Amino acid sequence: MKQDENDLIKAYNNTYKEQERKKYTFPTTKKNAGSNKKQAHGWRYYLKPLALIGKAIVYVVLFVLLFIWEMLKTYANTPSKKKKAYTSMTGWEFEEYCADILKSKGFKSVQVTKGSGDQGIDVLATKKGIRYAIQTKNYTRPVGNKAVQEAFSGCAYYDYDIPVVLTNATFTPSAKELARKTGVQLWNIDKT
Repeated sequence: MKQDENDLIKAYNNTYKEQERKKYTFPTTKKNAGSNKKQAHGWRYYLKPLALIGKAIVYVVLFVLLFIWEMLKTYANTPSKKKKAYTSMTGWEFEEYCADILKSKGFKSVQVTKGSGDQGIDVLATKKGIRYAIQTKNYTRPVGNKAVQEAFSGCAYYDYDIPVVLTNATFTPSAKELARKTGVQLWNIDKT
């Protein structure tokens, strides 16, 4: 008796499972042979290709953003853009900009002096134990003797080691000659 009940339950379960399976599958014929898999899995059949397309779109977007970022960095660092940026800066902004450049080049104790009474020195900085007194000039024309004289006397006033004139422009021949004789270093900000 017990055996018959078990056989009936198994037969019922097998029949039920077969009926459920048939609900979700379709007979294979030449007409629907390729669509059988689609019909059996329904919407899940389309998830894998959609996930791959989604990943591809994300990678393309990231690549485009990276490309744009690199182009913007290159565009911002072109000399003509720097010149335009320099010419739009005030004297104080240029001094701050020069201080930031010096910090990025490994100078320590970099400080911008106060505006008035600075004795011609705009930035004080130290590198490898050498103290630099720096006169900054944001010019569109060549820098002349006056800046060299201010750097020389300002360095003596602050009792620093090396006087420097730092500019975004070039220097006149007489400024180069005076700097050579007085020991003032002439730096261009684009070559610092």
